[in-house]
Amino acid sequence: MKKRIRHSIAALLALSAVSAFAGDVVRNGSFNHVLVDWKIPAELGRGVPYDEELGAVTLYSSTMAYDYYGPVLFQPLNVALGGGALEVSVDVRPLWVPPTGQSVAVYLEFLDTSGARQRARVIHPDHGELRDGAWVTFTASYTPGAHLTKLVGISLDREGEGNVYVDNVKILTSAAAGPVPLLTSVSPSAVAYGANLVIQGAHFGAETGHVTLGGRTNGLTVQSWSDTQIIVAVNDPCEDGVLTVEAGGVRSWQSRHVTMASPHYQFAAVPAKALAIPGQRLPIAVFVDFRNGFEPAGGITLSVAGGAEGSFWSPTGPLLRGGGCELILDTTGMTPGRRQVTLTAAGGGLQPRAITVDLDLRALGDVRVLYYQNDDWLPLDGAQFTRQGSVRLQLQMFDTEGREISTEVPRLSPTSSNPDAVDVHNDLAPWGNSSLLVCGSGSAVLTANLPGGGVWTASVKAVIPSHPSFTSAIFDHYPMANTPEATNRFTVTASDPMTQFSWGFQGLWGSILDGDWGWQNYSYSGLFQLGEAIEPGNYLFYASANVNGQPLSISRRLRVVNDPAAGMVCGRIARLGGSGHGHEISGVLEFHDPVSGDLRFERNIWVWTSEYTAACVTPGAYKIRWVPENFGSPRLEPQWYPNAATLADAQTVVVQAGLVATNIHFFLIAPATPSAPPQIAGLPVFNSGAGVMSLTIPTEMGEEYELQKSTTLLDNSWWPVTSAWGDGSVQTLEDPKATGAQGFYRLMRK
Repeated sequence: MKKRIRHSIAALLALSAVSAFAGDVVRNGSFNHVLVDWKIPAELGRGVPYDEELGAVTLYSSTMAYDYYGPVLFQPLNVALGGGALEVSVDVRPLWVPPTGQSVAVYLEFLDTSGARQRARVIHPDHGELRDGAWVTFTASYTPGAHLTKLVGISLDREGEGNVYVDNVKILTSAAAGPVPLLTSVSPSAVAYGANLVIQGAHFGAETGHVTLGGRTNGLTVQSWSDTQIIVAVNDPCEDGVLTVEAGGVRSWQSRHVTMASPHYQFAAVPAKALAIPGQRLPIAVFVDFRNGFEPAGGITLSVAGGAEGSFWSPTGPLLRGGGCELILDTTGMTPGRRQVTLTAAGGGLQPRAITVDLDLRALGDVRVLYYQNDDWLPLDGAQFTRQGSVRLQLQMFDTEGREISTEVPRLSPTSSNPDAVDVHNDLAPWGNSSLLVCGSGSAVLTANLPGGGVWTASVKAVIPSHPSFTSAIFDHYPMANTPEATNRFTVTASDPMTQFSWGFQGLWGSILDGDWGWQNYSYSGLFQLGEAIEPGNYLFYASANVNGQPLSISRRLRVVNDPAAGMVCGRIARLGGSGHGHEISGVLEFHDPVSGDLRFERNIWVWTSEYTAACVTPGAYKIRWVPENFGSPRLEPQWYPNAATLADAQTVVVQAGLVATNIHFFLIAPATPSAPPQIAGLPVFNSGAGVMSLTIPTEMGEEYELQKSTTLLDNSWWPVTSAWGDGSVQTLEDPKATGAQGFYRLMRK
């Protein structure tokens, strides 16, 4: 049983006199039948955002990018509005209470009088209203405006950091819910240009609506439309994707994937939605995936429109092979607001393909930098410190409407005018901690460049007692070159003799070799050695000791630079689909002789973003290949630079001492879905164990269908119950032993 130990009422979004509510229009809002009736966005991949133990939705799962923000679940609705209020409620439970912010949002989607879709955020609790391990109920009343005619959906969105669960989603209204379009079959699963798709189902209505593949209507023409069957002609420039039927503004929720059997290419951008401050330059990975033997004469040419005059492509020129390139989207001169930037691909004798990048430009408002002390967060500007050591920082940015955007724009990276007194260190991981390093007495001005332009500053001061204290913490070599196996010393000196001394470093690939005490233990010098090809950057060193009976600590940054006798290679490793969690990149960058093809050396790359740096590269000419480390399926294939499958097609890259070979990008695409892929024919269906479980479906000739069961929904927990060969007729697959343990069933088309 799901316990609720606290109840709170959110602020009313709109007030009106409301008569008794007729009932709840959300289907399976308690998730007792897992995610039946709910739609999962394609951006979340193959994961199911559901926690079996809690019987609730999780707004963060291992298959989701750490910085994914947007819908996690969506349910189509069909509720005609009659002028009354809607009462919306949801139960929220955090795994742990996240930092300051708001990570959960409930949106309602409406049709207006013009037929356009409008979204309204109705519940958006502050983290301060949540409780560790406890369910909290949030309720809001919302009165739709007179221009809104129909409620067509509810969405559960992730809008901030934190592992948060959602349950018992309800919309109470005096209106009754109508049916939503239901898909029973789409055939064939692989269709060539010039052929038809036959869509079987229910609740399509008599009036012709819309059919989309991958969210687009390109190349699709409705031939006939009835309440139970739709026939659609498929032509260029239609692309692979999930098929959706929209009838009367209401969309179907089941996932049905259709592939194109004709030679063609797919066109996509990552991210397809971006938030920025005007003046930023946003990197957009643009993918062009050649399918089914497509070989374009002259390649594919890319262009950009939508007011992005300063934007540019890397590399330039037509794409002769499948892969992609990077668009640097320049927002300089753009005004705040939402807009769409249109990208177009043309060539190969096919119709041009156009996609859009949804750009949300926000004017930067408040910048808050806080430090943690005595169980409280305090403003950093004007702060004074009396103790050495590391102090946690919180770097926050808000737009002019007070919405936090810290995780969606480039992170602040403050520097200090007096690092011997007070310095700042940022962890390498994008979500890592930022720390203030109080090293000695003195004043410092901290400065950070703001995204889009402008500068943030803060003044701080440290007054450290003379005794006991650390009087210095220095390196023999600063900055230090990353020459493999280079050594350096970190020497810490105190005002008085030290005992119980310890030291170390974070994030640096290296080893501690030895250490020596100074005269009467006033100092300690630790010898350390770097590993191979350390990436340039700042690394945190720390030391602690007992001095005059008091425990003290101190932290310092070591700046590592590239060996001046070597070069570097930098770029982006972008991927479309495939394995891996979030944005982390893991694999091997190989450097080959451009003539013989022999492997000269390699660099192991593991970074938290798509941007990589291969450091300490021996000067010379190379052909470079990226070999991804695959953790699942579908597997991503290695790629030569640029966008090449073979050594012969690869381009030679020259690396020079003291310089950086930039824009060495790789664009990896998961293999296309086969023409007859194993597919889940709808999300899992729940059976209470009360009787025979059966599913009746129209079958396709020559296809194999398998009924599977699971009690946990884990990927490896499904077992086959029965199977059947498709003969074009309607067949029933059943589990006669369903009486007993409750479980979930799914139908696989193999």
